[in-house]
Amino acid sequence: MNEDTPASVRFTVRPWSPRPSFVVIHGVNTRAPTLRFVRIDGQPIPLDPPHQFLPDRGTLILQLDAARPATVTITTSPPRP
Repeated sequence: MNEDTPASVRFTVRPWSPRPSFVVIHGVNTRAPTLRFVRIDGQPIPLDPPHQFLPDRGTLILQLDAARPATVTITTSPPRP
């Protein structure tokens, strides 16, 4: 499932390897509070290792733990309950 709105993006990643994989997302708006609202499979994630954000480049790096599909959601406003 892929969805884009002016305030969010959601997409599904299907890794091929059974080992951890990384998703690199470029062009993240560094002026919006975007990175407070990153979720993998609906669960909020902290941007601590193994995940990271490089604000000077607008790059978000997320680690996925297994070879199963994972849905990534990034929003610029708090998720609705």
